[in-house]
Amino acid sequence: MTRHIGTPLTPEDGPKTIQADLFPAPNPFKHGISGYRRHGCRCGACREAYISYMANGREERLARGKAYYARTRGRVSAEQRKRTQDLRSLDPAWGVSERTGKQFRHGGHGHNYHGCRCDVCCTTRAAIERRRPKRNNKEYKKKYYETHKEQMLATMHDRYVANKEHFSDLNRARYLANREDLLARQAEYNKAHKDGCLARSRAHYRANKETYRIQSRAWKEANRDVVKALELGRRKALKVRLVEWLGGVCEWCGSSEWLEFDHIVALQITGEEREGNLIQARHLLDGATGELGKIQLLCRPCHQHKSRIDNGWMRWAVKMAHRQLTTPAIYA
Repeated sequence: MTRHIGTPLTPEDGPKTIQADLFPAPNPFKHGISGYRRHGCRCGACREAYISYMANGREERLARGKAYYARTRGRVSAEQRKRTQDLRSLDPAWGVSERTGKQFRHGGHGHNYHGCRCDVCCTTRAAIERRRPKRNNKEYKKKYYETHKEQMLATMHDRYVANKEHFSDLNRARYLANREDLLARQAEYNKAHKDGCLARSRAHYRANKETYRIQSRAWKEANRDVVKALELGRRKALKVRLVEWLGGVCEWCGSSEWLEFDHIVALQITGEEREGNLIQARHLLDGATGELGKIQLLCRPCHQHKSRIDNGWMRWAVKMAHRQLTTPAIYA
């Protein structure tokens, strides 16, 4: 009986034989489940038999599968496994994973899960990517991160803790290899976001003020020589800036040699230590001249002469104060 494509068949038609000119495999078969599953027949009889089989025999099939597994469990011996592995090792379509040490078949699975980069795996992976519909990877990654944020952060933290030394070495090597570029980018970012960076730095310092103090104190105790050298360098730089700010010449004679700093009103006369002395004046160099106005530049001869004048005035002031204390009130 000749079968035409698209002609529905019924069970009453009986066994059929597929002609070779219509299908590539002209083997006779009986319509039903085997025709649907083994021979690819999609006639009405095969389709209805398969639907009925799938709907009604599910529990029976599961029971048969469990019984078969219980009967055959443990029968696969180590020799059989070894024989299978030996056969696969001879087959060029199979390989051994460097990550897990297990055998795998070359293809997309080998490229994705076993890290194989052979020609077969790479070609298969490229073909899969070409067939896959294109998507916006940035939006997809962003959405995935927002959905799995806590899980990803926990995984990254556990991985960092387990490999802390390794990550520290990698970061140090990366920084040393790109130090100039990183510093330039950091300086550019700080310049463009100056207010925000300062606000964050101040907030972080206020929140961890005591910790910073403890760390600073410990570092200074462990590096006293470095601290002393830094302090000397700062004082030297401060003196240079003060000399430039005050004109660089003596206020009395105009000389530019043997310059020294002098308080216009001597401290022994005022009797108090003000912020205008040399050590505290570095905080006032950015435009504030109130306390710096009490300092002047004098050469060494002029400074000595002024000191003699100040000392003489001081002796006179002490003498007058002593006279006022010892003079009776009726003569005052």
